Amino acid sequence: MYFVVSQRPVHIELNVDSPRAPCRIATGDERHLDDLREYLDVACARPEIAAALRHAGVAKEVLIAALTEKSGGVWLYVHYALKEIENGQRDLEHLDDLPAGLWSFYAQQCNTTREADPERWEHYDLPILGSLGIDVVRFRASGHGTG
Repeated sequence: MYFVVSQRPVHIELNVDSPRAPCRIATGDERHLDDLREYLDVACARPEIAAALRHAGVAKEVLIAALTEKSGGVWLYVHYALKEIENGQRDLEHLDDLPAGLWSFYAQQCNTTREADPERWEHYDLPILGSLGIDVVRFRASGHGTG
């Protein structure tokens, strides 16, 4: 039996009795990006994503290239972006509007949430982000959390 364990590049002690073979995966490694593109190619066949591509008149290769570039190779970004496409929350006609990087993706999601219900944002969502350790002052200073 094999386990693949992933973590951010910080030291966390992992106690195992069996042999380990750590392997670093660099975000910009072409093998990593090839895996991501292959995953996206398969994801483009999902019914909701295929329908969104047809509706927008966008070739899957264009979506794959945009998500690979804007995500910087970060799979979590791609996961969330695909969910937005599947749920009809992301317009494929404006792929240039995809934020660059996971931080900007999160900021865009927060802005959308804030704009949809400013009172809920101020009294519920923003305090939760703060309690989770999100630097609310930095977030606001970056122009993302201001009303």
